[in-house]
Amino acid sequence: MSELFLLHFPRILMVICGVWRLPYFKSKKVQTVYDIFSIFLQFTFSLMCLSMFFELVNLINTWNVLNLIEFSRVALSSYLCIIKALVLRNSSIQRIMVYMIKEERNVLRSKHQQPKALYMDTVKLINRVSFLLLLVVLPTLLAFSADCLRKGIIDFDDAVKYVYLPLIDQKKYKTVQLTVQTIFINLIGFYYCMTQAFMVTAMKFAQGQLELLQLYFREFDYYAARQSTTEIAYLKTLLEYHQKIIHFVETLNKEMRLVIIIEFFFSAVNIACSLFTLLTMATNLIDILFSVNCLVFLLAQLAILSYLGNEIYQAGLNIASASYELKWYEKNREFQKNLLLVIKRSQKPLVLSVGPLGPLTNETFVSVLKASYSYFNLMTRYN
Repeated sequence: MSELFLLHFPRILMVICGVWRLPYFKSKKVQTVYDIFSIFLQFTFSLMCLSMFFELVNLINTWNVLNLIEFSRVALSSYLCIIKALVLRNSSIQRIMVYMIKEERNVLRSKHQQPKALYMDTVKLINRVSFLLLLVVLPTLLAFSADCLRKGIIDFDDAVKYVYLPLIDQKKYKTVQLTVQTIFINLIGFYYCMTQAFMVTAMKFAQGQLELLQLYFREFDYYAARQSTTEIAYLKTLLEYHQKIIHFVETLNKEMRLVIIIEFFFSAVNIACSLFTLLTMATNLIDILFSVNCLVFLLAQLAILSYLGNEIYQAGLNIASASYELKWYEKNREFQKNLLLVIKRSQKPLVLSVGPLGPLTNETFVSVLKASYSYFNLMTRYN
């Protein structure tokens, strides 16, 4: 188990959720036990998510709009979490993480302090965001699960049930049902934090790599003079580095595109549900605080993802201007031709896609807000 900086928080959360597939424990026996635990945990979580479908059918049959909307908030989050967990176990995502670990070690082995400082600034920002994520989500879900437990104890029949246990009489064994439900709700919190931490880390890593490349181009003469190769060879090394970053972003986009689309769609619905709950259903302090917290957090989450997507887009374009800043006019023709390839490629937008919403930029956030408002109006009409 080697020390990681960039993937520190995501790895801890992925290990807890049984999603981390790279070697973690030195002992093979312990690693085998963890692999079994991983399969069991995800299978159990998947069954719990599936059981929500049966409860959803019951709510639709009774057509209790208020309970249906309250149920939908948790259901959408749980389904999104299980989809993300399955994607994170994909071999392509594992290769992405291996690449991130490799590049981290390359930067930290460098003799130059400026790239190290730039990289560690990225790490500090990611760790702060990840810690804030845990600080906000987990206590909120603990309070929410405690409130669900309280409602279930007071009036089990009218309380919203997020887990359906088909093999037992839920009324007779309501303690079992409420215990499983409490565990399930808190598992959603861990899965949610894990997937969000990974997305933020991967996107910020891509932006950080592009900013490092900008530094190498702007200070080309300084870094080239300290290489054991010629200037043209060092330029080709940077060109290869650029291609690797492009491949990283394209792979991330390919593997996470569907997840991002679902994320933004579900978040739009969840924002509408939280706003509707806050304005029409919240009757006690816990309900009000949970709805406000969900609303603020969902908006912040989408804003962060949109901002990072926009930063990747801008950082990709800035490679061209950084390349132009070096003294290319003093170099030979072969050097200029290779530099021109870098400039031409960097002028092609490097983006993450959100399907019909287009590239993931700040404009995407505005589009989601408009969609959320439309869903909110629809809910109020049928209330």
